[in-house]
Amino acid sequence: MYPRVFFRYVAMSHPVSVHLYFLSDHFQGYLVRHVATNQASTQLETLETWVTPRDHFSLASPPHPTNRLQHIQVGTDWDPKERLFRNWGRLLGPEDEPVAVQRWSRSQSNLTATVVWIDPTNVIAATYDILVDASAEVTHYRPPLNLPLRPGLWTLRVLHHWSLLGQTSFTVAPLEFHRQQPIQHDDARRLHAGPSRNSYMEQSFHGLNPVLRLPVSLSAVEEAEANAGLTGAPLRQWLDRLLEGHWSASDVCSTGPSACPIMQRCGLTAWSSTSPDPKSAVTTPREDGRIR
Repeated sequence: MYPRVFFRYVAMSHPVSVHLYFLSDHFQGYLVRHVATNQASTQLETLETWVTPRDHFSLASPPHPTNRLQHIQVGTDWDPKERLFRNWGRLLGPEDEPVAVQRWSRSQSNLTATVVWIDPTNVIAATYDILVDASAEVTHYRPPLNLPLRPGLWTLRVLHHWSLLGQTSFTVAPLEFHRQQPIQHDDARRLHAGPSRNSYMEQSFHGLNPVLRLPVSLSAVEEAEANAGLTGAPLRQWLDRLLEGHWSASDVCSTGPSACPIMQRCGLTAWSSTSPDPKSAVTTPREDGRIR
């Protein structure tokens, strides 16, 4: 049994590589390889971290037996035929055009649902109605929002007769780089301050704030305006705070020797990009010409 010693690692640079991780054709997250310093030994080690997205969908409480809503997702590159996002991690930036997707159970009757998009300062960016057929299982729509989107934590609500069915939150991440260079102050102010006149569509939905119980917070507006001008280390810290609530580290391993006695080797895990893949192994052909 090892003595209780804590090993802390500090990343030394940007990631070396990022792999998509699928299990049984289902996206499981990203495998991020990076170089870090073991502070206890001052040794440089190459680690691979499995990061997974957190789901912030919740149904209205108390649950209603006639509520057909099962899930909500927001992302880009929606494939309507396969009913999935080709942007697997559903990462969003201020210049993206997001799609809202709702999944439903089947019913005996149609219903009309109202979808509401709410930006980090409680500005109602868009609201629209969708007709959900009795046999419908998936609905989707991309509202024509004016860009750029304000970075921060967004909320999407689905209602029926203005009663909440369910909601989710998602992050619009600020850009640390622009045109392959660290973003400069002028570009940050332009891309991180939201759309012109704070208007995401020609129509204003400000009158719905009291209906949805969305107070306009002066402190949230001031914080958003201050964040819009951030660059360098303060921008990275803001980005880290936004993402840490929506992504988590599920596991970590070392690609080589490690000073940490409990650090697993990547080649021995079931999930690492360096772990064996029997389906991809090519052996010497047998006498009958087969390799398996």
